[in-house]
Amino acid sequence: VLLFILDAADEMPADHAYRQLVNELRLYSEALLERPRYLALNKIDLLPERGKEVEFSGDDGERVFFISALDKTGVPELMKVLYRNVTALKEST
Repeated sequence: VLLFILDAADEMPADHAYRQLVNELRLYSEALLERPRYLALNKIDLLPERGKEVEFSGDDGERVFFISALDKTGVPELMKVLYRNVTALKEST
């Protein structure tokens, strides 16, 4: 399981930063790209209310979570999903 955590308040658009990370990962190991991927866009607490709908045009089947590590928004849901996924993978091997 791979978890990418990006800064939602960064000037670089999240989808651009994500694509850059995926491309770097591809150069390192194609096999890693076959693992389930999750993306957490962090620091949503810093965005204005309207901006909380950060645009992300992921098309690789990754699941996107909008979180704030500061006030824990979205963190419990992310942790539950990751735990279930890791547990399921462990049981299947």
